Amino acid sequence: MIDVSGSIAVPVPVSQNIIKVQLRGDELANSPLQRTGILRGATISVDIRDQGVFQQQMWAGTPLADLSGFINLIQKGVGQLTVGGGSVNISAGESVVMATGSKIDVSGGSIKYTGGTVQTTHLLSKGRLINIRDARPDEVYDGIVNGDAVEARIKWNVRNTFRNPLAPNGGRFEEESISGGAGGKLAITAPTMTLGGVFQGNTFDGERQRIIPAANSSLTLNFTAERFVTAGSLLNGIISPTPPKIVFQSDAPPAEEESNTVYLSSKLLTQQGFGSLTIDNHDGEIVVPSGVELQVKAGGALDWRASNTTIDGKITAPNATLTFRNYNFTYADSLGFAAVGRSTIAAPSPNPDRGIFRLGETGVISTAGLLVDDRLGSRSAGLQPLQTRGGSLSIQAFSADLAAGGVLDVSGGAVINARGGVTHGNGGNLSILTGNDVDERSIGGGRLNLASTLRGYSGGTGGSLALGAAAFQVGGNLTDPAKTLIDPNLFSQGGFNSFSLTGLGIDSPPNSGGNPTPGVRIAAGATIQPVVQSQVLDLISGKNPVFKIQTLEEGVRRPVNLTFASTGQSAAFNGQEFVRGDVLMENGASIITDAKGSVTLRGVTTTVLGSITTPGGNISISTDSVGFFAAIPEARTRTTVILGSSARLSAVGKTVLTASPFGIRQGEVVKGGNISVSGNLVAERGAVLDVSGTQGILDLNPSFKGIKNAGKPKLTGDKFVPVTIASDGGNISLFGGDAFLYSDATLIGRAGGDSAIGGTITIQARRFRPDNTASNTAEVNLVVSQGKSILPNSTTPYTVGSAVLGSDGNLLPGLGIFNLDGINGGGFDTLALNGNVRFDGAVSLKLPGSIRVASGGVIFANQAVNLTAGHIALGQEFKAPQLLNSGGNCPSDL
Repeated sequence: MIDVSGSIAVPVPVSQNIIKVQLRGDELANSPLQRTGILRGATISVDIRDQGVFQQQMWAGTPLADLSGFINLIQKGVGQLTVGGGSVNISAGESVVMATGSKIDVSGGSIKYTGGTVQTTHLLSKGRLINIRDARPDEVYDGIVNGDAVEARIKWNVRNTFRNPLAPNGGRFEEESISGGAGGKLAITAPTMTLGGVFQGNTFDGERQRIIPAANSSLTLNFTAERFVTAGSLLNGIISPTPPKIVFQSDAPPAEEESNTVYLSSKLLTQQGFGSLTIDNHDGEIVVPSGVELQVKAGGALDWRASNTTIDGKITAPNATLTFRNYNFTYADSLGFAAVGRSTIAAPSPNPDRGIFRLGETGVISTAGLLVDDRLGSRSAGLQPLQTRGGSLSIQAFSADLAAGGVLDVSGGAVINARGGVTHGNGGNLSILTGNDVDERSIGGGRLNLASTLRGYSGGTGGSLALGAAAFQVGGNLTDPAKTLIDPNLFSQGGFNSFSLTGLGIDSPPNSGGNPTPGVRIAAGATIQPVVQSQVLDLISGKNPVFKIQTLEEGVRRPVNLTFASTGQSAAFNGQEFVRGDVLMENGASIITDAKGSVTLRGVTTTVLGSITTPGGNISISTDSVGFFAAIPEARTRTTVILGSSARLSAVGKTVLTASPFGIRQGEVVKGGNISVSGNLVAERGAVLDVSGTQGILDLNPSFKGIKNAGKPKLTGDKFVPVTIASDGGNISLFGGDAFLYSDATLIGRAGGDSAIGGTITIQARRFRPDNTASNTAEVNLVVSQGKSILPNSTTPYTVGSAVLGSDGNLLPGLGIFNLDGINGGGFDTLALNGNVRFDGAVSLKLPGSIRVASGGVIFANQAVNLTAGHIALGQEFKAPQLLNSGGNCPSDL
């Protein structure tokens, strides 16, 4: 037996948790509102067991101040210092054998706080008493409640202080309580293991540890060994010479055990208490059979690495972090590649039977948050951990086969407080990434079958779903099994608020001369119109609370964020070529989101021929071409983003009305959104980018902007009047990549009405310069013209990955060329032409707001340029002269 468990029931007076602190600048460093308020220099009493998170900052005692320095000064006895479980590490070159009856215990201990009177500070805010633990750093407080009343006799200069014994000073008697200590760590490393003994890693959470529980005990099983490999060079690496098949089972292992099979009990995570289980069986298998359920502690973790993983049973892990990784190549394979040098050998062929994650038709993996019922009379009141957020579930595999009937669930839960109020937990994160090996990223060919049910519901913010595969096609028909077909309806299913599709791209056959298969293709005719479904807790229909799936109205439900990306595939082995990852949105395809939605298209190269509509939202079209340019240097002068003549990008504002019980028009008039396009850009004539505002009618109280008292009385007795509200235009930004920006597109950013202002447009480009070529800060990088077409009329469509030719058949210059005709009549208020600018030909432009030209400091023109605006800024701000080699400072002897 090995026992490193923590000390149990260590007696500690409850008063140790109550500390008095004088709040000074250091303690209030993160609370600027309090630094000049009544708390500056005041002494407060806090209970350090009160802990939580405020705006992503951990706090103890009170969110108002950082008290960590004072907490660390609390003196603790030997018993308290031994409450946490210890660590046990066992490593063997061949095998580890635990005989039946043996035991290793890394359980956490506990502290027993004796009963006593505790008193913490209360604050006064607008007549309300606020416990110091509930105080917010972003509110101003009127005073500190201490039960004293002061009588001042000004004539006699006398002040009498009276203490009221019945004043609400925060004092109370607290019964004795238990607080659990952190669990320990147990790690075993050996190629083979016989685990007939018992592991113990229990932890206990007291009533004050519902938000931040005691740290879980962790168990790590590494079925690996270290070996030296000589093949061109001597390397010391990790291998798995005898990888087992690991099978979880509910009861005792079968009488006739299979050879090289390790049976693990599901009780490891329940009765035996471990909250974190890590298994490195890189070259072997892990199986959860049908009928077996693994119950992971709330907030716990699983990290499993295997060649293949099969889940036919059930894994329940509220707000836990689950990671599954499946490898196509063995440890020995990768070690051999490194020893020889990948660039000297041909790319190996993947094994179609390895690197597979399988979810069977009876398989369920859930990190859904808990339903916590703290209502008076509830049997579980005050007992359940407050883990209502959906957890994180990550699957990384060469291939994934998610069968029909299987379920992956990261939905949020909810908590019902003592008064019956409901707070919903947000959905979690679900990630399924396939297509290439987890270690050898340049080896592709994996596949993704998405037949299982995916869930990320919430009554708050839905979960996020990230999918990765060799190639995706959204909509249309598909016969190629190497690609994954996505039904456009997927984006309205499962309750997810965020979707991300990332395709690698598939290389064209050798000597075919064709373009690579896009990593993401949105097929012609496909309509993506996502609507989030919410999971709302129903307390009315019956005694027991139940979740119901509802589709809330626009303006109440949260909009969806969509990302379509393609990364390409790197080339590590001899003879491999970089696979360009394309994102292609075909003509006739459309994406339509709710107001304030978000759409991102990001590939190594990106082509938009369809329409994207996100009222008042955000549209981002960009490229990530670093790997492309590194593999093919001449590609720096090629097109990476195309907005075709049929492209329509709209972030026009929208009036969103929500239901009112009083029959009034209530809601929001959303302003124009944001459109950003970056890369080696070709924006063809006919393409339209629109961020105009809008106007709508809302019924408002007459007090709004001094409206006269008029209108029809409502049920509340108030009177409302119809008011026309106009919203502002949004922002358009065009950024050239490494080589050029050519835009003949039409840009629109009108104000929604006379009371609003138009949009803003920013144009910025780089000048292409070959490597090892000297640069000049005065070189022009943006040419602005008017009345001249930039791109020649041609029936041949522009394609990504190719150079751009002018009407004379020669390459267009490697810089930005922008046609002002595209914004004439567009209604913009503000224009910024950044960099060093040359006006080509006569130019006349008038805007109501401001015009900024040549932030680089250099302006050229060959004809008259007339600019009219409320404010015009030319060039850079004046910079003080600097002496050569002085670093900007004058020598001390001058």
